[in-house]
Amino acid sequence: MRAWPVDLALLATGHWPTSPQRLGWGTAPVQPGSVWIHAASLGEARVGRRIADALSRPTLLTTDTAAGLSIADSLRPVDHPWTLAPLWAEARPTMLLFIESSWYPALARLARYNAVPILSIATRPGRFASLRNALLGGPDAVFLRSAEDRAWFESRSIPVLGLSGTLKGGPPGPNPLRWSTPFIAGISTRPGDDAALIAARDQVFPELPLLLAPRHSERVPQVQALTGAALRSSLTEVPPHTDVVVDTQGELDSLIRGASVALIGGSFDPQIGGHSPAEARWAGVPFVHGPHIHSNRADFHGGHLAPRPADLAGALRSAWGRPAPPIKDALPEVIAQIEAHCAAPAPESSPRPWARPFTPLQRLGMRVRRIRSGYRAAVPVLAIGSANARGSGKTSTALWIAAQLGARGHRVGVATRGYGRLHRALGDSRFHGADPRWLGDEGALFALRGLHTTAHPDRARAVRALSECSVILLEDGLQTTSVRADLRIETLDARFPTARGLIPAGEGRGLHQPSDLRIAHHTRAEFRVDTLLRAHRRPSPWSPSPPQRPLAAFAGIGRSADFFANLQSGRVCSFPDHHTYGLSELEELSRWSQDRDLVTTDRDAVRIPAPWRARIDLRWRGVELEIPDFPLDLLP
Repeated sequence: MRAWPVDLALLATGHWPTSPQRLGWGTAPVQPGSVWIHAASLGEARVGRRIADALSRPTLLTTDTAAGLSIADSLRPVDHPWTLAPLWAEARPTMLLFIESSWYPALARLARYNAVPILSIATRPGRFASLRNALLGGPDAVFLRSAEDRAWFESRSIPVLGLSGTLKGGPPGPNPLRWSTPFIAGISTRPGDDAALIAARDQVFPELPLLLAPRHSERVPQVQALTGAALRSSLTEVPPHTDVVVDTQGELDSLIRGASVALIGGSFDPQIGGHSPAEARWAGVPFVHGPHIHSNRADFHGGHLAPRPADLAGALRSAWGRPAPPIKDALPEVIAQIEAHCAAPAPESSPRPWARPFTPLQRLGMRVRRIRSGYRAAVPVLAIGSANARGSGKTSTALWIAAQLGARGHRVGVATRGYGRLHRALGDSRFHGADPRWLGDEGALFALRGLHTTAHPDRARAVRALSECSVILLEDGLQTTSVRADLRIETLDARFPTARGLIPAGEGRGLHQPSDLRIAHHTRAEFRVDTLLRAHRRPSPWSPSPPQRPLAAFAGIGRSADFFANLQSGRVCSFPDHHTYGLSELEELSRWSQDRDLVTTDRDAVRIPAPWRARIDLRWRGVELEIPDFPLDLLP
């Protein structure tokens, strides 16, 4: 693949990267095997969210703007293979879906190189008519906004799956603003539209208030200066004698419900060609428009024409009481075609392709470790770990095996490295309880189960401190050569069986000798691995009590998307793995949750002192396992 040196689209629009996500850092939580949906800005992001909510598959919704990010999962990285690689490697998409005019060549080439289908929804020919995109190729199939464009795509052998319209809008919810009188709306207004609508209103319905929704939020102060408007964000009920309200909340679908008539902005500007009237048609609101509607011509059926801004008053009068014809919802057909065209997940790939020249250093480190001689304990030692440094089910597997050993009458000890702990000296649960500052968060989980747990980077030292135990678990110990193991158990994330390559290009650490058993986690039909054992995962019960309200979830674990996916709904916030929370940060999370129950994982909860958990009314849960085919006869 050829790499573009910079994102030409961002340079052209002046939108330089303003977030680490633009450079591929701090990728959003995403499940492997997702449908990647890209939407340019807020309007398209709403369409993408409708599609994402209707799909039965996991999804990743990206956008180009801060306004779109209020709905989307992540900003789109700069259109270059290296910056796209982290999010692509995490998502392993089954399809790439562009909304309306969005199209990014490097992202499209990445999909084509990995045999991932590319669909474009509500598209038009203009985006693909340029020489550059003609040479690079277009989507594999399209849903058209208008039947007039079918011949153009068919002449270029691009299959047309159907007509989608714009897909903007949707069945509106109740209006969050209470109006005491009828009102008139201006939708996606541009400079000049607001003044023209106010002048027309003053001629025919001077007693009625206006709701103005500028196309771009940065115009809100200009509209306020022009009209003295009240901000929607400060209102739940419109006071009598209010003249103008300005929308700043992105709630247009619901806010125009009940309007007596609406003006569609951009329809007096030939360069814009009219914004979509879909929201008005969904809400059954009569609408008027100017002469320039070529951008969304099919959607303007049933509108009332004002040839000039001076003719708006007459158009408002003629439209009054004549609802727009209902709009056909093509979403079910679009969803059916997306589901039918999804492919297998993209092949595993490196999130840091620029780091491949440094992977020989990891191989050299593996060879050096092999020559070390290990400490032989007086009791059996079971090493449980993974070649993948990130989120492969090591801790939950060790807890399950510890429970099996305990049921056999063993006194089980656990030796951990104690990643993320604050103290350098040996941590011991007999003296330090389940304190993550001494044991690390994984060690604290073992200690809470009543297991004698020690933590130290020198594993031999940690094992020696467990002399009273009858069997020892060496947690995350497959790379350890300072202790000899009697049984080596490897956990494997079926979604990333090769760990996306060796460190630093991927998360692979390698093993200095083969494992005796391999247990696969996250197995699904699309993620098959050649392994003898499969772990069945399910969420554990909530502690200290089940939530009673909608959820606001946060997590700082290897793959927080796995935790978020098990929640029915709610807002989410992701932190780095092993994140240490401060009280001010937790109080901010509590304010962020508003009227929702704040929840997290058991690994995050142990890092938070009990009084703080009670202060923010925190609830948490972990993962329970069943490994039905595990050969228990191999255990001591």
